[in-house]
Amino acid sequence: MDKLNEERVTQDDPRLVQLIRNYYIEQPSEEPYKLLDPERRDPSLDQAVFVDRTLRNMASGFFVDSGAHDGEIQSNTLFFERIRHWTGILIEPQPKLYQQLKSKHRKSFHLNACVSFKGKITYLRIYVMLLNLEKKSVFVKKSKVNDPVTSRLDMQCQIYISPKRNVYKNLPYNVNKDPKLGYEKEMDKLNKERVKPDDPRLVHLIRNYYIEPPSQEPYKLGEPGRRDQSYGQSVFVDGTLRNMESGFFVDSGAHDGEIQSNTLFFERIRHWTGILIEPQPEIYKQLKRKHRKSFLLNACVSVVPYPSKVKFLPTSFYGKMVENVTSEDKWIKEGFKEITVQCFPLYSILLAMNQLTVDYFSLDVEGLEVGILNNIPHDKVKIRTISIEYDKVDGGAEKLKTLMKEKGYKFLVKMDSPGAFDCIFYK
Repeated sequence: MDKLNEERVTQDDPRLVQLIRNYYIEQPSEEPYKLLDPERRDPSLDQAVFVDRTLRNMASGFFVDSGAHDGEIQSNTLFFERIRHWTGILIEPQPKLYQQLKSKHRKSFHLNACVSFKGKITYLRIYVMLLNLEKKSVFVKKSKVNDPVTSRLDMQCQIYISPKRNVYKNLPYNVNKDPKLGYEKEMDKLNKERVKPDDPRLVHLIRNYYIEPPSQEPYKLGEPGRRDQSYGQSVFVDGTLRNMESGFFVDSGAHDGEIQSNTLFFERIRHWTGILIEPQPEIYKQLKRKHRKSFLLNACVSVVPYPSKVKFLPTSFYGKMVENVTSEDKWIKEGFKEITVQCFPLYSILLAMNQLTVDYFSLDVEGLEVGILNNIPHDKVKIRTISIEYDKVDGGAEKLKTLMKEKGYKFLVKMDSPGAFDCIFYK
């Protein structure tokens, strides 16, 4: 690098790009966040709020944070990373502060350097870092300063990314994906080992090979003019959370992402994001075609504290997990065939999402709700509101009331109407 400094090489010199990529930039952390104030959604002094509104609550973007400090105090980018699921690069030149930044386990790239202010390099140049990440479409907005160096940079860079652009094309959520890895065989090994839900290997596989990013395409809904597809659950939860904006949901049993969806309202109207979990392969294809703006997972939530493959009977609408299927089963008689699906503990999924705070959890898994609820470490995962289907649970609504009270939840309402047999709880 000293040689290149002396030569004052051009910003896109291949030798410079190769050195920064392989020796200077560090990968996002795979560990859970370690923040001083984990409950604070936005540590900035309102810069993040203003930019968020300007970009219309855009999800899955890319940022550059030059002068990132410790990655938390007055950070303008932590909100986008945690709440909007962006990634980016955190640039901090001071070694001691950089060590503090690394200790926060931010989910963005790190660089212990400074951005050069000269026409040729002294240390680094922002355009080079963008080339390093193979992200040539990220730009800095034109400066009002009449400076030839800034002007040259403006011609190549711009900070705004169109929401229509797939920002995951070159900087995907699965930044550590190895295309040669037989990930299904690796998962089979973890299934056999019955690894713990926070096993780093499990979290890595879910994050990099199973979770799919939000769509960047326009919605493709059957009823685009309908604000709320639920049977009252969304309205009740929305009132409970006082019309909260920019929250995070988990939708387990998401179906096609539109019909009777409890979360589509929050995504479209309240600008939330979240994860849509649907085990049926054919229904999951329909879900993907809706172009929801949330993460997707073609799997089921486990009723045991480890990953596993289970037998699943995809019926005409909902589907269900089964242990023993015989030729006498009514669904078999109707022509439905048993399949095998991968299941993950909810805690593992949330660790893979770097999101241990859930504002709304919609749980509809045809009778297996209690098993899922009992395997959530409620001391580590904060869930504010939960709607749980009760009509297929042994013991019904009363069983759920007792269970959730033991877990510190307050019962709010029992919904009893066609399409809505849910109990809603709050904590």
